[in-house]
Amino acid sequence: MIKRLNKWWLAYEYKHTTLAILLLILFVLLVDSALLASIFRVFDDAGYISGIAAGLLSVSFFTAAPALLLVVELAQHLDPLLLALLVAIGSLLGDWLILLFFEERIFAELRPIFTKLRLPQLKN
Repeated sequence: MIKRLNKWWLAYEYKHTTLAILLLILFVLLVDSALLASIFRVFDDAGYISGIAAGLLSVSFFTAAPALLLVVELAQHLDPLLLALLVAIGSLLGDWLILLFFEERIFAELRPIFTKLRLPQLKN
């Protein structure tokens, strides 16, 4: 059973896109939960280092919402200019990581959908 499921997943054409959508749905379901509140509390206690983490999270559409909430939470008691600088550094690092590992694969998965819908082609 697991072997067959693994074979199906490996052959599944839209696995990265599906994971992105599932993560976005999961965040929406957890947005007002105690688990997410405790995770934000940990980041809040870490201080300015959390600004870099928020920047890393802000680069992808499915982690942008938690990143925005984290920045708003941090901005309540940290220097806004230094926080903005650290978020920008984290965003730069996050963009670099996304481009290295994920973006090419998601574009490859979405290209056939764009072709079928006769939408402009994605460029990588």
